[in-house]
Amino acid sequence: QGNVVVRVHDVEERQPVASCVIASDEDLRAGWSGDDALLITSNQEQLRVWEASVGNELARLKAPKVEIARWSPTDQKLAVVAESTVQVWDAVRSELLASFRDKQLKTEFVNVEWSPDGNRIATAGWHGLVNVWEANSGRLLHELVGHVPRRFVRSVVWSSDGKLLASGGWDQSVKIW
Repeated sequence: QGNVVVRVHDVEERQPVASCVIASDEDLRAGWSGDDALLITSNQEQLRVWEASVGNELARLKAPKVEIARWSPTDQKLAVVAESTVQVWDAVRSELLASFRDKQLKTEFVNVEWSPDGNRIATAGWHGLVNVWEANSGRLLHELVGHVPRRFVRSVVWSSDGKLLASGGWDQSVKIW
């Protein structure tokens, strides 16, 4: 197992701002919180939350086989897909808030996106469906059918007002919901 250094740079000044060292020999991913104050790094075993300006580790979240993690646009919550399960975490307190299963999220071809208000989560994956969930409870609100079954829905994105959802799939189509 090797060490990976994650560096935060001021692009305009071309200077490093902070760095953190992570022990990892796997695929490493990173993502910014909506206010750019926090950074998450994830590999197949865990997620780490960093205070980006100084490189301090704030929390570690245990979520084996993480496929994707997305910040809520409104607060410090994370939606994490791991083993066909969507987990909603309070990232700073390391608290699991909700967990729900979506059978179509069984491969690396998944997507999860928060609504702009942070109240809903859209998931897309293998079965050609787009599902919309209540973020705090994990209750399925809508199952949107329109893509070709058993063709990956590769992307899903909310409109800025949260009223529309667009999805794109390997069936060569984009749907507006």
